Formats: sequence, C-alpha cells, structure tokens
Amino acid sequence: TALLANFGSMLGTIYTLYLTITGGLNWGEAAEHLVQLNPIMGVLFSIYIAFAVLCVLNIVTGVFVENANAITRSDADNMVMEELNAREKWLGEMKGVFERADTDGSGALNLHEF
Repeated sequence: TALLANFGSMLGTIYTLYLTITGGLNWGEAAEHLVQLNPIMGVLFSIYIAFAVLCVLNIVTGVFVENANAITRSDADNMVMEELNAREKWLGEMKGVFERADTDGSGALNLHEF
C-alpha cells in the first residue's frame, strides 16, 4: 500500500524522489518499502540519495556562495572607487583654494597670500 503510494506510478515515483531529497519525506521510510520489494532497489535508492544530497545540492550551494562572494568583491571595489573619486574631488577643491589665494599668479604662496 505505501509502496504503491510512493512508487506506484512514474509521477508518484518522481514526487517521492523529490520529497526525499528536499526533506519532505524521510528517505529511510521510502527505502524500507523498496528493500522489502528487492534489496538491490534499496541500495540503488540510497545511492540516488547520496548522489543528490551530497553532490548536486552541494554544487548548487557552492554556486550561490560563489555568486555572493563575487557580489561582495564587486561591492568592495565600488567602495574603493568612490573613495578615490572623493579624494580627487577634495584635491581639486584644495587646488582651487590655493590658486585663488595666489593673487600675484606666481604659482607659489608668499606669507602675505598665505
């Protein structure tokens, strides 16, 4: 009865496999029914679970983590560029202050101009 409910049709089997790797169904319970039918089926099901959970899902998680790291690096680069732009703006403003203070146009400030 439970075997037919979980593995009685192709759609039911796919749904059971999906539930077992996403935590919606305890995979041990699903494997017990297969072991009762044929122990080899239980072993194949366990190999599927190991492959899906340990390999595929870890790769997907790794891709998400790598994307997050790339975004963080990009954000840090943007912060450095903003800091450099702010420094350039400040230097330009300070240059303008000293150029306006240089009333005789000599390119240097004397004591009176300073």
